[in-house]
Amino acid sequence: MSDGTALIIRCREINDIAQHASGILLDTLRVVSAKQKIYTFKNRIKSPKAIWLKVHRNRREAAILRERHTALLRSTDESDRNQKSEIEAEIAAAESFGPDNVWDAWGCRYVTLFEDQRPALVRDLFEKIESFNTSSTVPAPVTLLRCSIHYTEAARGSKDRALEIKNMLCDSEFAPKTIPNRDVIENPIQRDGYSSAHFNFEVPIIMDFPRGPEPPPIKQSYREIGRFEIQVRDVFEERGGPGCLNRFSASISGASAGVRLPSGEAAA
Repeated sequence: MSDGTALIIRCREINDIAQHASGILLDTLRVVSAKQKIYTFKNRIKSPKAIWLKVHRNRREAAILRERHTALLRSTDESDRNQKSEIEAEIAAAESFGPDNVWDAWGCRYVTLFEDQRPALVRDLFEKIESFNTSSTVPAPVTLLRCSIHYTEAARGSKDRALEIKNMLCDSEFAPKTIPNRDVIENPIQRDGYSSAHFNFEVPIIMDFPRGPEPPPIKQSYREIGRFEIQVRDVFEERGGPGCLNRFSASISGASAGVRLPSGEAAA
């Protein structure tokens, strides 16, 4: 089997895994949406082609990095060693990027009406996943892989709310099955006119992909890892993207004053 064929097959498998992960957890995530008075909840699954394209975009980044840092990569100066090592590591990661590195094959997004709804929604989200982990029959619990929280000075109290989310998630007694490793929770990051929370999770899934030139004498199952992403952002960022909050008051009071809310669309 050629590398290209193997890549396409794995992209299809990752799509299947994402669909299974969605089938296991989507109802749980919708309960959070129903409880919290938010604008909307969206979810989408990347097609095999979309996964394939993301792999190639990331692999092309290796050539871009080589061209951009040609002089540094050729340097033998001791003072360049640390920076050179960092670039070489980025290139190696880009070259080895594969379908299993696509952590958002299944992606979900909670869109709140107001930025200050984020802490309560995040708490409810993790409590629901923790409850799922306690009662679920899956081989192992859903666990948090990575967490990044962004805040903007354009919204009053945004940094405090970002810290509130971080401190909540770092509490060792909060959702212990879902967050076995608190080191994955990053410090809040300031961005210009953009506040959101991004969470990457994984869940083990038993699959029965057909593999090999002939059917095996007995049924074979494979333990796969389904990775998915959940975003939490407000309706103004959903419509205008990063920087939209800079064009509105810090209190985001415009929604009650007649700001037209966007129509629903598939999560990116």
